[in-house]
Amino acid sequence: MKKSFYLGLIAAFMAFSSVHGESKATTSQYIHSNDTFEMTLSSRQSNALHGPPGSVHTLEFVLVNNYQGGKFLFSKFSEDGFDGLMDPQGSVYLEKGQQQTIKVVNMKVPERPEGEKVKFTLIAERESAYGILNRKKREPQGGSGSNTAGEVLDNIKDNVGNFIGNIANRGNDPTFRADLAVTVDFTVAAELEDDDSPDGDIEYLESYDGGSESSENDGECEFEPDDLENCNKGDWYVKFKIQDEDSGLHLIQVLPTGGQGNPNSLFYRYDNFPIGSVNEHSVTVSASCCLEGVMLRATDVAGNQEEFVAENGGSSGMSDGAKIAIIVICCVVGLGIIGAVLWFCVFKKRYSSVPTS
Repeated sequence: MKKSFYLGLIAAFMAFSSVHGESKATTSQYIHSNDTFEMTLSSRQSNALHGPPGSVHTLEFVLVNNYQGGKFLFSKFSEDGFDGLMDPQGSVYLEKGQQQTIKVVNMKVPERPEGEKVKFTLIAERESAYGILNRKKREPQGGSGSNTAGEVLDNIKDNVGNFIGNIANRGNDPTFRADLAVTVDFTVAAELEDDDSPDGDIEYLESYDGGSESSENDGECEFEPDDLENCNKGDWYVKFKIQDEDSGLHLIQVLPTGGQGNPNSLFYRYDNFPIGSVNEHSVTVSASCCLEGVMLRATDVAGNQEEFVAENGGSSGMSDGAKIAIIVICCVVGLGIIGAVLWFCVFKKRYSSVPTS
């Protein structure tokens, strides 16, 4: 009876895990402003993503932990054979606010036509209690098909670990990012000149369309940024479209400009594009009405920068109460004018017939 209960419990956990097992992403589709850790190519390596066939290179990546202390595991791959030795190897432990430089050395550029791109990907994964349970190796069952109490308990632990892990990793939530993959597009070329800054365009939105969140706000702020009691009741939305067709995009930074913001006044999201991408990429921003503007700074692989500023379009607008008050005042003034004109006309008609002699 107990054995059947345990087996039923295991089956239930396994069924749940199979339904939600796809929640854990092995790579990240998006970069968020509130990610618990971030990783990118070091900004010290400007114009480093090109070289002729046979040349040897070193790439430096920087990982920053924005959450509580934890252990990070590293792995890498390249389908194009553009690979090297990683330092440090395996894993590192980082406290909140600490960062780690990861070097990949002896990367030899494969034989490719001039101008072709080869890819390299570095993956960082945050280890946690449920992650250890997930990676626990299962022992084969006995030939008789029976399970000992220890094996049953181990299986339960495994499935509980999967259960917790799937919940925590659902969608690779930025509030607890599980892993992050950074890909670089390396151009096979002896020289790659780029003196031009990235191009960009700004589009104002009626709602934040970059994620699962939605808002009934029409995108225009009802209150001025200096109205500290009310400005935090609404948001405004903007989308930046950024592209660099020469050396490709490297870094995206989004910063508030003016107003009385706080750490929660700004949220943004964009595709986790390959560093060195020459395609157009969108950055969607949700900003508090307490902010006067938002600045996006785009840096390409060659180190050229360009800044794009979006302004709070609702800053000069009025609240609904103020609009209603103005309408009422206008109506009262209008009725007063009409009344005065009618009274004047009646008064003039009444006394115009009286003889003057």
